[in-house]
Order: sequence, then C-alpha cells, then structure tokens
Amino acid sequence: MGYKLMTKSTELCSDVTVVIRAAGERTEALCKNLVLQQVPEEHVVVVHERPHNKMLRVSYELGLDGGLPWTLCVDADMLFSSNTIQRLLTMAMKLGKSAFGMEARLLDKFFGGDRPAGPHLYRTSMLDTARALIPSPGKSMRQESYVIRHMVARGHEYNLAEDVLSLHDHEQFYRDIYRKLFIQARRFRRVVPYLLSRAVLLLEDDLDFKIAAYGLCAGLSNQEVLVLDATAWIEEANVLLHENCLEEKGRLNVDAYVNYADEVLALYVRSKKYQEFILQHMQGLMQTKVKPSVRMRDRLRELGAIGALIWGSGRLLQIAGSSFIRLSERKWTLPR
Repeated sequence: MGYKLMTKSTELCSDVTVVIRAAGERTEALCKNLVLQQVPEEHVVVVHERPHNKMLRVSYELGLDGGLPWTLCVDADMLFSSNTIQRLLTMAMKLGKSAFGMEARLLDKFFGGDRPAGPHLYRTSMLDTARALIPSPGKSMRQESYVIRHMVARGHEYNLAEDVLSLHDHEQFYRDIYRKLFIQARRFRRVVPYLLSRAVLLLEDDLDFKIAAYGLCAGLSNQEVLVLDATAWIEEANVLLHENCLEEKGRLNVDAYVNYADEVLALYVRSKKYQEFILQHMQGLMQTKVKPSVRMRDRLRELGAIGALIWGSGRLLQIAGSSFIRLSERKWTLPR
C-alpha cells in the first residue's frame, strides 16, 4: 500500500466546520496551520476542554452552531496531508442521507502502521442526537467510539474508509507520549506485547519510544479508574524525565513541518508484518456493532415499551425471513 505525494488544492472547503480539540500538544499550532490551508479560517475553532466527555460535547455543539453540512473533529496530535479534508468530503458525499458520518485511517508512530482512529467527519444535522448519547466519565474508555456505535445501532451508517490521510502522535512532547501509551495499555491490552516489543526495538535511536515503553508498563500495572484528562499524568511524567536525565522537548518549528505529512505518507507502505498484526489484533478495535441487549435498551428509551416491543418483534421476523430466504436458495435433493 503506497501513497503518492498530492498537489495542494487552491480551493478551500467551505461546507465543513473544523473543531480542533487541543490539550497543549506540541503539534497544536502545526495542526491548525495544516487545516487552515484547506478550510476558511472562520470555519475553524480550537477548543481546550477537559475531561474528554466535556470536550466531545463542546465539539458537537460547535458543529451545530456552525450550521454547515459537515463537522470535522480533529485532535491536535493529528497532522493532515495537503488534501485530507477534500478527500474526506468527497467520500462523504457518497454516503446515504441517513449516514452519521465517516473516518479515514491515520499513520500512527507507535503502532508503526495505519489504523482507524479519525479524524471523525460527522453529518452536522445528527449531532444533536449524538450529543445525548455521550457517556458519563468512567462508563467508557472510548467515549467517541461509544457514541458512534450507538448511532449505528439506531440505523445511522458510519463508514470506515481505507484511505490513510493523516499522521498521528508524531513530534509530541514526552509527557504526552507517556500519557497516551499509558492509556493505550489500558484500552487495548491485547496489543501491548506488540507495542512494547516495537518500543524496545527502537528506543536506542528514538527517545520517544523509551518514554512509550515506560508508559505502556505503567498502564499495564495500574488498576485505578481511568480518567481521560490530559493533565492527570504531568507530575508522573516529569518525575520520569528527571530520573532519566531528560529535558522536555522545546516548541516545534511549524514552518519546518509544513510538508511533513505529505512526505511521510508518500513513502508509507504497509509491511507484511504489520498486515498480519492488523488481521490478528486490530480488526475488532473499531467495530460499530452493538450488543442486541444494548440496542433493545436504546429502542426502549426512544420508543417506549409498546413501541420497543413492536420493533423487537419486527426485527425477529426480519431475521427469520432472511433465514427462510437463504434456505429457499439452497439446492435440495428429495429422498428416493
């Protein structure tokens, strides 16, 4: 899987509100700069809210206030290629009218390959419904995915594109790397052996991976309730840097990284080893399926007891009908 360097478009995308969700990332200014090359400045908002469920709520509300057909939620640790937004919108135009939205894939530094993790492009008209589904702190470690799954359960498609359109976690502060890998260890325990082995392999040449290894180990050993607050690990990370005689990174030179994402993505080819890792471990991480019990609970809340009973009966008949159709299409041989 390779990617050619794309030429920049001179036409700005005017039918999307872009919400950049920031928490002091080293790449915040660069992220905004790359977005402003593709979208009018009046359509771009940077928010600094915490914890994460409040950030998510404010993001949806800003999209609703913008009143444009689409709302793109971008984390400040993402770096766009020069045509990311236009390509997302082009794909979104092919979605059905009842679709909630879509996302592409990003190239993650610590995974060493591409994975589904945003940015999230939403149909603005559905954000009011989505806002009501945001879980309370502690209910889900992946709150945005939680909302998406429950919107899908209500019949609103959410498309996962195969295109790799941005970078993730490149050029971050050490303290943020520690926090992010701590959280990854809690969210995706089954991929920790892969992440840790990769970090150990690369830490001699890149100190980012040394900090990543510490974060993964700390996350594995921690059993406390996970609070998605970017400030929660600052003191712990500072102690780690001091013990390793390291100083925090300085500010990023934005001008030096304007073409960075295009250049990195142009060279990216998914390795056979990473392809095997994807197939073995990553396929279920972004599934949009919801348990039948959860789907029924949503319908009960939405339709009331009688309406939910009718819906459930209809759903059972639909499943039974599909089974009979498949049976009828089989080739049957009568006994002699």
